[in-house]
Amino acid sequence: MVRCDPMLAMLGGHFRESSYNEVELEGFREDIFCHLLEYLYTDECPSLNSWEDILSLIELANFLCLPQLVAICEDILVADLKRELDKTGEIDESVTSLLQSAKRHNAHQLYAWCIHYLSIHFINIEKNKPKVLCQICPEDIKLLESKRWPPRHYIDEADFYEKSLADLKKEYERGKKHKWCLKDQGFIQLYVSQPEAEAERQENVFDLKLDML
Repeated sequence: MVRCDPMLAMLGGHFRESSYNEVELEGFREDIFCHLLEYLYTDECPSLNSWEDILSLIELANFLCLPQLVAICEDILVADLKRELDKTGEIDESVTSLLQSAKRHNAHQLYAWCIHYLSIHFINIEKNKPKVLCQICPEDIKLLESKRWPPRHYIDEADFYEKSLADLKKEYERGKKHKWCLKDQGFIQLYVSQPEAEAERQENVFDLKLDML
C-alpha cells in the first residue's frame, strides 16, 4: 500500500482501521476496488467494459488520492470518445454527461477535453440540441460562452453583414427594374413623338408654299 498514501495511513498508522481485520469503503463497488488493487500491485490499469466502470474507478482513485490512475482512466475515456465520434459523428450528449462527472471527481484533463469539444461545437448544439445545454451548470455555460468558436460577436457581425448584403441586393434589383421601365417609357415617348414632329414639319412646308404663291 506504499503507493497509496491514504490507505497506508489508514491501515499502517494510528487510525482505528489499522486494528480491523476488515475495512469497509462505503459507496464503492467491490469489483471497482479490485480493479484499483490490480493497479496498485501491477502498475497497470485493468481493461474496463463500460464508461460507468471507468468513471467509478476515477471516483475511487480520486478519493484515495491516486492522480496517475485518474489520468490513465481519462486517457481511456477520451480515446473511447474519439472512436465514437469517428463512428457516429456526434457525441454531444455523452460529452455533456461526462463533463459534470469529470468536474466532480477532479478529472481535470477529461474536463478540459469536454470543454474544448463543447466550445467548438457550441453553435450546432445551441441550434439543434438546446436541451443538451440545459444539463450544464451555469458556471460551465459561462466558461463555454467565453471559449466558444466562433465567438458570439463574430456571429452577430456575420448575421448583420448577411442582412445588409441581402438588403443591398434587393435595392439593386429594385433599381434595375425601375431603370428598364424608364427606358421603355422613353422609347415609347420617342416613338409616339416622331410622327407628331413629322406632321408639324409638313404643315410648316405647306404654309411656306402658300406664302410663295
